[in-house]
Amino acid sequence: MKAIYGQLEAANRQLRSTRQFVEEQAAEREHERDEFARRLQDVRDDNQRLLARLQTNARILAEVEQLEAQTREMNQVITELEAKKVTSDEELKSYEEKVVLLRDIIANLENQLEQKNKREADILQQLENMKQTIEDRDSKMRTLLGELESLKNEKIDQSQVVCENCNREEERYKELMDNIEEQLLINFPIVE
Repeated sequence: MKAIYGQLEAANRQLRSTRQFVEEQAAEREHERDEFARRLQDVRDDNQRLLARLQTNARILAEVEQLEAQTREMNQVITELEAKKVTSDEELKSYEEKVVLLRDIIANLENQLEQKNKREADILQQLENMKQTIEDRDSKMRTLLGELESLKNEKIDQSQVVCENCNREEERYKELMDNIEEQLLINFPIVE
C-alpha cells in the first residue's frame, strides 16, 4: 500500500511540475509575441518617417536600403519565432498528453487501492467468521466432554460390584476418553 501511495505522490509531483512548465512556456511565448509586435510597430514607424523624408531628401535612399535590411532581419526573426511557436505547440501537446496519461495512471492506482482495501476487509471478515466457528465448535466439544465425564461418573457411582472384566472395561473406557480429549485438543485448541 505504501508503494501505491508513493506512486500516487510521484505522479502528483510530476503533474504539478509539468503544469508549471507549461504555464512558464506560455508566458514566455506571450512575452515574445508582445516584443515582436512592439518591434514591428517600431519598424513601421521608421518606414513612415523614411517615406516622408524621401520626398524632400535624396539621402533617404540609403536609409530605405537600411530599412529593407532591417525588414529582412525582422522576417528572419518572424520565421524563427514561428518555428519556435510550432515547437512550443508540439511540446504543449506532448505535455497535455502526459497530463492525461498521468491522470489515467492516478485513477488506475486509486482503483487498485480501493480494490485492495475491499479485499482486505473481506479477508478480515472471513477470518472473524472462522474464529467464531472455531469458538462455537470448541464450546460444543467441551460440552460433549463434560457430558461424557458426567456419564462416566454416574457409571462409577452406580456400579457396586467390581470384577476383573469390569476393571478391564473401565481401563479401556478411560483410555478411549483420554484419546478423544487429546485429539480434541490437537484439532481444536482453546481460542483465547
